[in-house]
Amino acid sequence: MARAKRKDLTTETKGFVVGMLKAGKSITETARHFGLPRTTVGSIKDCFDERGTVVSAPKSGRPRIHNDRDIRELSGIVGDSRRNTLSSITDQLTKSSSSRTVRRRVHELGIFNRCAVKKPFVNEKQRAARLAFATDHLSWTEVEWARILWSDESSFEVGKLSKRTMVWRDSQSKHHSSCLQPTFKSGRTSIMVWGAFFGTKKCPLVFLPPNQRKSADFIKNVYEAQLQPFLSEIDPDHQLTLMEDNAPVHTSLLTREYRKKNGINKIEKWPAQSPDLNPIENVWKVLKTHVQELYHPKDIKEMQTCLTLSWDAFPAQTLKNLIVSMPNRMKLVVEANGGPIRY
Repeated sequence: MARAKRKDLTTETKGFVVGMLKAGKSITETARHFGLPRTTVGSIKDCFDERGTVVSAPKSGRPRIHNDRDIRELSGIVGDSRRNTLSSITDQLTKSSSSRTVRRRVHELGIFNRCAVKKPFVNEKQRAARLAFATDHLSWTEVEWARILWSDESSFEVGKLSKRTMVWRDSQSKHHSSCLQPTFKSGRTSIMVWGAFFGTKKCPLVFLPPNQRKSADFIKNVYEAQLQPFLSEIDPDHQLTLMEDNAPVHTSLLTREYRKKNGINKIEKWPAQSPDLNPIENVWKVLKTHVQELYHPKDIKEMQTCLTLSWDAFPAQTLKNLIVSMPNRMKLVVEANGGPIRY
């Protein structure tokens, strides 16, 4: 019989042990019967002989200041004010206590002060569009998603680190709306990059000139310079479908006519504010971390060189894993009723 730990013994079990000893059983026989160490049975006997009871003596030390009601109050305060400081949360509690004690109680709830995840703000119209798109593509397989040519532009700034926002959350609330740090399209960038991939194949990077942001510039620098030659080589039968967001240079009459003239298929009704549905966004994130931590570029020229090296060496398995994630992304969007998801 497996031996029980001392801490698992109940008062009732200890009473049975004492009962057997009083009935004339030896310590060895009693220990064998209950599957306990002889020393444990001996300790129970000594405690009973000394105190006349098997009930554990009160433990020494200062008792906890917070009862179950206080903990429920604390949980509610943290849930309602995730951006509050620890001192503010402490002040809101009915029972007076130190911030250190409150921090321990919050940690016992499984809630810790963490950096808020940045996600684009999604309004109700955009939420409905995201839900409709995910619902329409819920049955798509990995094979179908692998025929999408994922493209996007991203900005890279030399040596810039974003300020982190701290929030109180548990492990399950990372992508809860109250725990997110909304992002909005604004600000100037040092360098703009365009890239695309499908399956495990990548189109060469394009570094967009800073003062060329019109549709005609985009056609010249991206479509004509890299995208069309790339598609002509790897997709002569026009089996791939291009994914682009709703930026003006992607939706203008000029770019629409160019795609139609050159037989470039494109995903229709791509929902706005949906970088979490475009796996190339995950590629950009990896590239930014890799370039800043490994190469430390000091100027734009170095940044271009480092980005090209990192892009060319980007692991094929990682790209494959991103495609594999697409069915789950659609499922999560539906479960979130069109809201942001963890990707």
